[in-house]
Amino acid sequence: MPLPKKPPLLLTVGTAFVLIGGGAAAYFALSRRGPAARYLPTGAQVIPETTLATVTVSTDEGEWRRLRQFGTAETQEDFDQQLANWRDRILDANGYDFERDIAPWVGDSITLALMPEVIPTEEDSDAPPAENEAITPAPPANSGDAPLLVVLPIDNVEQAQALADLPSPPGQDWQERDYRGITIRELQAEGDRPSLSAAALGAEWVIVSTHGSTTDAAVDAYRGATSLADLPGVAPAFSQIAAAQPFAKVFVNGPAARSATATQSDPAVPPALLSQLEDYQGFAGAITLEASGLRLQGMGWLANNSDRTFAATNTPGTIPQALPDNTLVMASGGDFQQFWEDYRDRSRSADGFSPLSPDNLQAGLQTLTGLDIETDLLPWMAGEFAVGVVAPDPEDQPPPPDDDAADLANPDNLLPGLVLMVNTNDRREAERTLDRLGEVLTSRYRFQVSSDDVSGEPVTRWVSPFAALTLSSGWLPGDTLFLAVSETLPETLLPQPPRSLADTSLFQTTTAQAPSNNNGHFFLNLQGLNAARGSALLPELPPDQQQITTAINGIGVTTTIEGSRSLRYDLYVALQRGSRPGALPPAETDEAEPEDNGDDEADEADDNGDQAD
Repeated sequence: MPLPKKPPLLLTVGTAFVLIGGGAAAYFALSRRGPAARYLPTGAQVIPETTLATVTVSTDEGEWRRLRQFGTAETQEDFDQQLANWRDRILDANGYDFERDIAPWVGDSITLALMPEVIPTEEDSDAPPAENEAITPAPPANSGDAPLLVVLPIDNVEQAQALADLPSPPGQDWQERDYRGITIRELQAEGDRPSLSAAALGAEWVIVSTHGSTTDAAVDAYRGATSLADLPGVAPAFSQIAAAQPFAKVFVNGPAARSATATQSDPAVPPALLSQLEDYQGFAGAITLEASGLRLQGMGWLANNSDRTFAATNTPGTIPQALPDNTLVMASGGDFQQFWEDYRDRSRSADGFSPLSPDNLQAGLQTLTGLDIETDLLPWMAGEFAVGVVAPDPEDQPPPPDDDAADLANPDNLLPGLVLMVNTNDRREAERTLDRLGEVLTSRYRFQVSSDDVSGEPVTRWVSPFAALTLSSGWLPGDTLFLAVSETLPETLLPQPPRSLADTSLFQTTTAQAPSNNNGHFFLNLQGLNAARGSALLPELPPDQQQITTAINGIGVTTTIEGSRSLRYDLYVALQRGSRPGALPPAETDEAEPEDNGDDEADEADDNGDQAD
């Protein structure tokens, strides 16, 4: 598998888990310099400050077996193949074996650092080496490749010394050079195999890279140049998300990733989009394996020179208790007023570059309804809010006309309900706004309006011509307004759902360990979504994406404001459990080996450990 030509630069919480799914994620919690540094990724002191992102990978075989046990049979097979591809690309292609050549001396984890693309220039190739530094120039980079730096901590110095005596791969000879007193051994690129550059930094680290210039930069960091460990906010962020036994740590360097995106992306990223990222200094995350899936706790923080701050609106959310247990998707926040103002200001500062322009949304709403978001809605929406998609229930559907009965009898044709909930700070003003909306719907769009009583609470319904669309509105306890695109949802919501979303095991699994006072949730029930697909709101996914979604039970994300300049993210991916993993696929040049029965005993021990989680 060739190395990617362009690095994945715009990493988010989601892409952190994509990295895991591709076979490059894990954890190392003990660094070797100072009490604060022990929370940093392995080798942070020798990773250059220009790194775009890092992933620290566990060397515990038992932990990897636990990870490989998640998913369906198809996704397990794909994941194992990805791991085998990485193994073959980095080790087997150069004649090395992890168990034989690396495991006897390496520490608890290794770190993979993605570096900016190196494009050698004519000036670089002609420049003489600095005095007392490089005796011979580093070999040229593989043009267009994304440099990769791997940092391996030395746990057994004597065993590591044997690495220097390993023979060269067939047909290759190690070339040695000196850089700042460090001996660097290198192999030139050949065919699809990248160049290889390796060095030992004292008795602490072995570094391996695909570019000689990357190795030189790591030596510079080792000799005192600015490293990842020195970047603003990195140490405090990792210390705040320290977990007892995390499986992985990830880091994204905001300024470096933004710069590389601006200069290397093809096609070019619009400057307006890049401007939205200028305030962010970095993201740090710690990932743990649990019995039901993967948990990520992360911190994102602003640059010291940023004028932006986060408004402290953490609240004890109550809306999940008002939504029914068959809610498929839910996004909530602590204050709609603050959310809208921040979204509007950020969009305008980026020259209007936004997936959904707030100005266009405001103009569209005013054209359709005559209501202005700023003057008619925001004044009474300074409270918790949520948007939810609720699975259709065939038993709750209204009786259809005879000619449509056959179509509606098919569960795939039942529409999910869509509901908006807002905890209002001015109920009287909210009711006046609803009256104005009702006047527009009846006079301009010929909706039929009716009022009835549901569990002792008044509910208003607007039905479009030919009964194609029904809007319902009413009030929940605590001055919480709901507006639903559904005829039957009010009967579920009032006086309260028989079983709420907050009571479901999936919601509790994906959100329970997040702070109770938070800035909002995002919840996705993948099992329910897969069962309800085929409707207008839930279109079919491509087959390859369907395979991935069937391996995921649900996703929960909770955001919490930590001071005025940092955000905490608690993300949980609940996964299916598959069969016990066997041996990884053999290298293409090797004969298949029978599975080791010893793995089964270890897997059984891992299963017992999972049940105890």
